[in-house]
Amino acid sequence: MDILCTDKTGTLTVGEIALNQALDCEGKTSPLVAKIAYLNAAFETGIDNPLDDAIVAAGKRDGLTKDGYSKIDEIPYDFMRKRLTIVVEDRADPAQHLLITKGAFDNVLEICKTIVGLGGESPLDDLARAKLQAFYRL
Repeated sequence: MDILCTDKTGTLTVGEIALNQALDCEGKTSPLVAKIAYLNAAFETGIDNPLDDAIVAAGKRDGLTKDGYSKIDEIPYDFMRKRLTIVVEDRADPAQHLLITKGAFDNVLEICKTIVGLGGESPLDDLARAKLQAFYRL
């Protein structure tokens, strides 16, 4: 997130957060990132929050659905892990389960071992990790 503008009383705005675009690790708009974020937010059963509401609303606006996916499990957010994980099955390939994790940037980055970019999947080495941290801190 580059900029978040809020109005505590809601008099200037409708009091809702809106998602304009989802970006990949290279800073480019990514329908795949939007879809993965949508699946996580749409299947989550934890505490409702405005960020997830914005992700779901943007996904619906862009025609995303949960069709073709089934929720297998959920590891709720907790204050030690500082992340939440949803496990989904793509009915097109039931042998594959997808773990979709969201949470505090540093906590999520810490557990990542690979990165997917335009060139495909590659190891998340120190240089790539530093680039992601710099992009996040912009």
